[in-house]
Amino acid sequence: EYDAFLNITIMIIKVALSILVLYLGYGLLEVGYVFLFVGILDVILGFLICNFKFVRPKMMIDLSFWKSSIKIALPISFASIFGLIYTKIDSVMLSIMDGDAVVGWYNAAYNLTLGLTPIPDLFMNALLPMMAFCSVSKKDTLKMLYEKSFRYLFIFGLPIAVGTTLLAHKIIFFFYGNEYANSSIALQILAWDILLVFLYRCIYYVLLSLNKQNHIMVIAGISAVINIILNLILIPTYSYIGAGIATIITELILLFCFFYILSKNINLLSLHKIIIKPIMASIFMDISIYLIYNINFILIVVISALVYFTILVISREITPQEIKMFKSIFKKS
Repeated sequence: EYDAFLNITIMIIKVALSILVLYLGYGLLEVGYVFLFVGILDVILGFLICNFKFVRPKMMIDLSFWKSSIKIALPISFASIFGLIYTKIDSVMLSIMDGDAVVGWYNAAYNLTLGLTPIPDLFMNALLPMMAFCSVSKKDTLKMLYEKSFRYLFIFGLPIAVGTTLLAHKIIFFFYGNEYANSSIALQILAWDILLVFLYRCIYYVLLSLNKQNHIMVIAGISAVINIILNLILIPTYSYIGAGIATIITELILLFCFFYILSKNINLLSLHKIIIKPIMASIFMDISIYLIYNINFILIVVISALVYFTILVISREITPQEIKMFKSIFKKS
């Protein structure tokens, strides 16, 4: 809970200060200073929380600890670098092959989807210590945590992907105006990246708890290479739409590989039990969006979300016990 609180607080401060700096007429350099300031603040607040709530650190040199920590951390670092490559290389390649205007249309859509990717990280980060503990001696509990996490993230990721696909034009107009109308089709494609990220980040953290960081690194590296090859093939013919397709194919391959590796260590999920009711609820949500498409954008989002979760409650996909659990979480927060 401390980690989630700190992440949310830092994100709010970063967004608020960035908006303020831009509103006052400053530019990109000053926004960079905001990011630097917020990063320093993040370190200080994290240190203070650890210092006063948990343990006072004692500075010392421990070479054996350094060696073991670096050995564990390096694969995760390389995996992060590979992940950065396949999320950013498409913009670089688009700029070289098609020019900056196309990059602007593509990134306008992509940045909207990337803004939602911290959600699964916040959720899974909170569970990681418990999963790491259970991976040693309580594999049944670990499997239960995995199943519930995958289910919750699918339930929340699916309507976002579906709704974004159907409302792409309205979303682009709401955030950017008609000048970025060409971004709508890219957003319709990249909307499904939201769901894929929700799911593969869940599996990523379970693999971490099982000490499978070397597998993660290899899969991320392969995905980066595949993404570059796909962009080289698709961008010359399909431009930014091809870049979006390359991203989705890469994430699908990544998800499949993560799922395959995890399935060799934990029993397979009953996927049909997890996905059927949310898919049915999303169909009802699609119909509601179609019927009220011409009303205010915010109202469409609220009404369609209510339809989706109402169907899940009626079908008992979300149980009364889970509703009570979520209510207690919101009361505590």
